[in-house]
Formats: sequence, structure tokens, C-alpha cells
Amino acid sequence: MKFGVKGAGPIHFRDEIRRALIFYTVIPVAVVVLAFFAFFIFYAHSSIMEVNQESNRLVCGELEQMVDSYGSELIRMWDADSTEQLQGNPSRLRQLQTEAIRFIDSMHSQADFYILNSRFEVCVSTAEQRPGFMPPDAGLNWGIVRKMRSRPGEAVFEFTSESTKRENQKALVVGAQLGAASGERYYLFFMVPARYLVDTTCNRPVQVVVTNRYHDVCTSNTNSFTMEFGAAKPEIRQKRAFLSLNDEWYYQYETDILGGEINVYTFTPVKNAMTLFAVDISIFLLVILLIGNISVFGATRVARSKTAVIDQIIRAFEKVKEGNLNTPLNIGAEDELSVIGDSYNLMLESLKEQIERNNQVVRETVYSEIRQLESQFNPHFLFNTLETIKFTVKLEPDIASRMIVALSAILRYSINSQITDVTLEEDLSYIESYLTIQKYRFEDSLFTDIQVDKRALDCIVPKLIFQPVIENAIKYGIGETEVLTIRICVTVADCLLIRVQDDGDGMSREKLEELRNLMKEENRTGKAHFGLYNINRRIKLMYGAQYGVDIDSRQGQGTSVSMRLPVRHKGEKKHDQGSDCGG
Repeated sequence: MKFGVKGAGPIHFRDEIRRALIFYTVIPVAVVVLAFFAFFIFYAHSSIMEVNQESNRLVCGELEQMVDSYGSELIRMWDADSTEQLQGNPSRLRQLQTEAIRFIDSMHSQADFYILNSRFEVCVSTAEQRPGFMPPDAGLNWGIVRKMRSRPGEAVFEFTSESTKRENQKALVVGAQLGAASGERYYLFFMVPARYLVDTTCNRPVQVVVTNRYHDVCTSNTNSFTMEFGAAKPEIRQKRAFLSLNDEWYYQYETDILGGEINVYTFTPVKNAMTLFAVDISIFLLVILLIGNISVFGATRVARSKTAVIDQIIRAFEKVKEGNLNTPLNIGAEDELSVIGDSYNLMLESLKEQIERNNQVVRETVYSEIRQLESQFNPHFLFNTLETIKFTVKLEPDIASRMIVALSAILRYSINSQITDVTLEEDLSYIESYLTIQKYRFEDSLFTDIQVDKRALDCIVPKLIFQPVIENAIKYGIGETEVLTIRICVTVADCLLIRVQDDGDGMSREKLEELRNLMKEENRTGKAHFGLYNINRRIKLMYGAQYGVDIDSRQGQGTSVSMRLPVRHKGEKKHDQGSDCGG
């Protein structure tokens, strides 16, 4: 777990996993479903608009084509005849009637054709009676006649009622006046039932309303938008895309044609689409709810199963924090968490090994220092040194003084138990004091040769690393040899190499193998060669198995002790050196 703001309490990893799983499952699905429904709504809206506007264009095109075709035919008749040719010529009138019928048949309509004289008497008619749209007292100022008289020689149109024949239905009347203003005039009419126009033009589920400039309904395939006396309801004049009327919603589209004389309205009911949309929204919410519940259940289950292992890991780490290193992890899952469990178990083993190694280093270091103090300050060593100083004081006071200074340095360096790691220069200074005393004791029987790479002087080494080796060299090297030479050589390469050689008696091959085997033992308490064993053990515990002490010796040719250590200068942090170096 982790902690949020102060006072908010802990935030459990399990809850975070559950939230993440829910977020990354519910949200994408919701977005996809929402995008689908948005596309569906857009597609449905576009389809409604397309069908509605296409129907509107069909009605407008049919009306414009019909007015233009009938008007063109009337003008053609007027161009082909004169008023004098029509007057008193029944055969020509019947011929015009025949041509009009042929034209009506070519238009595939149910129109009627009339020719009236200036007294408004029917001269020719394809119908059996007087036009139903013409009032009995029709005169020069009546409706379409007034239009024809004001625009002689041009085709005009008007929607008018045909009450006597078609039960007060509207009809499209296209007419033209023939003849001069001072002579006989003839009025030619084509009358087309308006309902036939709408019914044959628009066979789609669209409601059509055609009005004139005064908002009177000329024709319609529905009565939903017509008031009493044939006026269009005011709601449709507001020119809104969506219209609510009679508890129904419509998509509305309007077009003005024929110079603004005619308005064509098309309406598409959207109640079914809205109902379908409501159903889709309900399905959408149901799907989201279902997916949400499944996601919550699944996320909770997955989070519980995964975080159970994490909780186990957290408890194990808390045990380690309390100092308990005997709580291994047993993770059965074959996933990344099992890697954590294996790494944790390896860490525990490594910690326990490191702790044991550190404890051994402490024990070995303390024991080594005690043994070194014992070896240096045993009664025999101290007695011989003091006796030498005693006699030398009388005979050679200067030498006695130097011996006292050397002994003082040895005592001061040895009894400082607070320091375990020193520089090579410091330990060499100590060993020079030690060798000073030994040289005075053995006089001309002991010689030394020290060669040190200057780069090695500030390298860190274990305290008292030289003394046990030199002590063994003096102890076992001086035998039948009259003179013993000890050479100390320190070089720096991949590692710090310290070599101490003597030209003493040496040892046999069997004795050398025995000594090497003794050096490999894990625990050793015997006194023989304990100094060398202790140095080797301390180096390996402190720096790793690749470092340590190597011994080579030949009978009668002397002994060589090589010590390999990592190159670590003063002030640097401790780190393992992966390289090794030869002796």
C-alpha cells in the first residue's frame, strides 16, 4: 500500500488495480458504444434529411416542370393560330382540343383543357361541364383571368378550388390569353388536380404541403398542417428544422419556387426514430451497466488474487525489517511475482551469508589483533628487546635511542584498536619500526630490501598485514643460514600485489602442500602458521574469494608469500573488484 494526503488514510494497491482494470475496460467499451450510437444518430438524421429533401426536390421539380410544360404548350397554340382563325371555325377549335388531349396523354396526367371566349362561354372543353373553379359570375377581375389580361401572350398559373367537380379540392390552373385587346379574346386553360400531382410525385413516407404566397394550402397529402378554411397552420411558417405539432415531431424542409408564388413544405415524422433512439439509449445504458458489473467483479477478483501475493511479499519484508530473516516466500504463481519471490529468497540467503561473513570478519579481525599483540608483546619478545636496549644504552646510546623510538611506534600503532583499515604507507611505517628492532637484535644476520610502487602508498590494506609474514620469515628462515635477506615488493596493476620473499631454508614440497591445505580450511585454531592463515582468511572475508595469500617455497632456496588485494585508494567507497591478478 501507499499513503496519500495527510488524513486521507492508506491507498491500497488492490484498490488501485481494481480502479485501473475498471477504467481500462469500462471506459473504452463505453466510448466505442457511444461512438456507435453517435454514428447511428448521425446516420439516421442524415437519412431523414436526405429522404425529406429529395422528396421536396421531386415535388418542386414536378410543379415547375408541369407549369412550364403546360404554359409552353399554350404559347405554342397561340403562335400557331390567330384570333381570326379561331373565330367561327369550329373545326379548328376541335383540332386544338385534339392536340390538347394528345398533349395531356403525353404528360401522363388527368388534366382538363378549356377554351373560353371573351364572354366566358366554353367554346371547347375536354370535360362535360363548365370548369368547377370558375364562379358563375366570373368577370374580368376574377382570379387567373385578371393575371392573363395583365400579361397577354404569357402563360400564368394559379391554384384554385374546383368545388363543383372535385369536392372543393384544389387544382393547378395554367392559362393564357389569345387575341388583341381591341378584338375578340380567347382564354385557354389547362386544369390539373393538385392531389394527383402530390400523390404521383412523392411516394415516400413524407408528408407534403404546398401553399401559395398567402399561406393558403394549395394541395397536401395530409390534413395535419391545415386549419379551417384551408390556411396553413402558423407553426410551419417558423422555418425550424424540427417541428412539434399534434404530439408529433417532424423534420421540416421548405423550398420557394416559381418566383416565390409557391411554397413546398415536406415533413418527415421522427417519432419512430426518437423511439428507436430511446430504445438504443436504454440498450446502451444496459450494456454499460452489465459491462460495469462484470468489470467490477472481474477486476475485484483479479486484484484480490494478484494483491494477495503482494500482501504476502509486504508481510515478508516487514518481517525482514523487524530482523527476522527466517520467513521465505512461497509464491505458486508462474508470473513476474514469482521472480520477486525467488529474488527475495535469494536476498535472504545473501543477507544471512553476508551477516555471517561480517561476523566472521569481526571475529577474525579481533582474534588476529589479539594474536598479534600476544606475538609482539609476549615476555620473550619484550624481554629480548628490553635486554638489547639495556646493554645498548651503555655501549651505543644512539642505537638504544632509535630502538626505543621504534618500540614506542610499535606500541602506539598496535594498541590503537579503533583502526582496522590503514594505508599501505602507514603499515609499511610500522613494519620498518619492527624491522629496526629485529635488525638490532640479529645485527649483521638480517637484511631487508623494500621496493614499493608510489601509486600503492595510499591504497587501503588491513592493519598489520606485513607483520605476520615477516615474523614467519625470520622465525623459519634463519636456520643454518648465516644471513637472511627479506625483500618486500609492492606493485599496482589489476590488483594490489604484495610479495614478501626471503632466501632462507625454505621448505620441502610435502611441507608446502600441507601448508597450502591448512590455508584452505574454513576454521582454524591451531598456532602453527596461524599468522599466515589469519591474513589469508581476513583478505578473503573482506574482499572476496578471488583475493588472498599464495605461498611458494623450495628447499634451500627460500620462501615467497604473495598477497593479492583490490586496488582501493584512500577516500574511495568500498566496492568489490571483479578482476584478479597473477602472482
